[in-house]
Order: sequence, then structure tokens, then C-alpha cells
Amino acid sequence: MTRETTADRKTLGTTLTALSSSANGLSSSVQELNRAIDDLQVSTAQWGENQRAASESLSRAADSLKPVSVGVTDAAASGGFAAADD
Repeated sequence: MTRETTADRKTLGTTLTALSSSANGLSSSVQELNRAIDDLQVSTAQWGENQRAASESLSRAADSLKPVSVGVTDAAASGGFAAADD
């Protein structure tokens, strides 16, 4: 009986060592994943800021354009085509 108990203890010790090693590896992987998520959040925030800045810039550019009034021409009055020279 003592022999089995000693073997069982060694097996348990080996199993706990392997489990501890796996837990450490998992912990490292989770830390790396958290860093990647943080980086992604920063990149997404920067992208959003760049999009807002571009939108504001385009809006200002559009506001600075002067409206152009187009008068009716003979071509426009005839459906967009110039009169034919007969």
C-alpha cells in the first residue's frame, strides 16, 4: 500500500507541476491578448479621430464652395442637345 501511495504522490506531483506550467503559459497568453486588445483600442480611437478630422475638413471645404447658378441655355432648353445646323 505504501508503494502505491508513493507512486500516487509522484503522479500527483507531476500532474500539479504540469498544471502549474500550463497555467503560467495561459497567463502569459492572456497578458499578450490583453496587450493586443489595448493596442487595437488605441488604433481604433486614432482611426476614429482621423475620420472625424477628415470629415470636418471636407465639411469646411464644402462650406467654402460658392454656389454656382446655371442659366438655361438653348442646349438645355432643347433637352440637352444643341440645335442641328440644317
